[in-house]
Amino acid sequence: MIDRIGTRNLGFAQLLLAAILLIIGITLAMSSWNRWTGISDIGTARSRLMEGNAEAAKSRASSAARALPNEPAAVLLDIDIAKDPDYARLETLERKTKGEQQQLVRTAEALSLIARKHEGAPEIAGADGVLLKALTELIKGSPPASIVLPKDSAPHYSVLVMTYVAQLQAALRVQDPVLVREAAGVLALLMPSHPEGRALEFVAGALDPACDLPRLQGLAQQVTDKKKLQAIAHSLAGMARERAAQLDAVVLGINPSSSPEKLLELQVQAAAAQDSGVDIAGLARRCFDAGRMDLAKLLLPKMPPTALGPMRSAILNQEGDVAELAKAGMTDATLAPRASKARCRKGLIAFQLSNDLGMVPKSAIIVKLNGVDVAADKITRNASLIAIDTALTGSVSIEVRAGNRIVYSDALTL
Repeated sequence: MIDRIGTRNLGFAQLLLAAILLIIGITLAMSSWNRWTGISDIGTARSRLMEGNAEAAKSRASSAARALPNEPAAVLLDIDIAKDPDYARLETLERKTKGEQQQLVRTAEALSLIARKHEGAPEIAGADGVLLKALTELIKGSPPASIVLPKDSAPHYSVLVMTYVAQLQAALRVQDPVLVREAAGVLALLMPSHPEGRALEFVAGALDPACDLPRLQGLAQQVTDKKKLQAIAHSLAGMARERAAQLDAVVLGINPSSSPEKLLELQVQAAAAQDSGVDIAGLARRCFDAGRMDLAKLLLPKMPPTALGPMRSAILNQEGDVAELAKAGMTDATLAPRASKARCRKGLIAFQLSNDLGMVPKSAIIVKLNGVDVAADKITRNASLIAIDTALTGSVSIEVRAGNRIVYSDALTL
């Protein structure tokens, strides 16, 4: 009986040991499973983040943080650095980590404090420290400056992206083409699969003097959102004036390699026929520079309301139609033609005819001396200077008309 009892107890002990080992095995298996799924979620979250899929990245990051609550690689992906409760999570995580992992958490804490405009961010060494100092200044509204990173340390991805996003925004604000190109290029390399990646490549290329026209056209074609492409080209026009015509041509879908005169005509025709997002005011200025008021007029319907009046006046003034300017001068005194006091000597009368905007008269004018029309061949023009040859002497009345409007009259002595 003792043997039977001993044997039975031994059997129970073996069964109990087997059950305990099974529980331990299941626990280890679950731990391994959790770790494996957590690591998988980390990789997926990072991929979705680089693709710009914030919703999917957040879902996977939260899953990874639940599976690996003490792993910085998992928890940091699930942190919103702009939220106070998440900063408390960082403080808890810091107490649970050591060595390089703890330094990584401290970097995240510094990033969170800077992003929330809090003082007391810890000093961080290496490239991260340089970036965080630059980010602090940019968030304060300081002018952007070139960022030079030490070669002996590598920055963390999130710190690099946040800093260069702020750098790009600041550089665009101050219209610094070198810094815009640099920031756009860095971000394009960091986020090749991001929806904005192709647009960033186009920005960097448009501001790079070494980027030739075929390359620029290729970069533009990769930006599938044409409205976004138009907005980008418009914002870059002021920073890349030497290739503003090419940018407009690329956006409008016309051949940028046409001759300058033909290119201007094609650009104006395309801009007038569609809602292109082109810098209409800049295009009109190029028409002015080329002396093509006929093309500038075609752009008037596309002008924003605030620019329409000044542009119409500028075109009118440039055309130098004295009669039309006299009519417009009734509502805008700056356009009204005015003559200077005539200077006289034997056989000659001379005066200046212009306005506050420096108009050079180009239309015909009628000059009467003592009520008699002066022949056209007796009137000489040199820009705004009008000279009249006459054989009259003594007291002479002068009247200058544009259409049916008198723009000057006086009594002279020759």
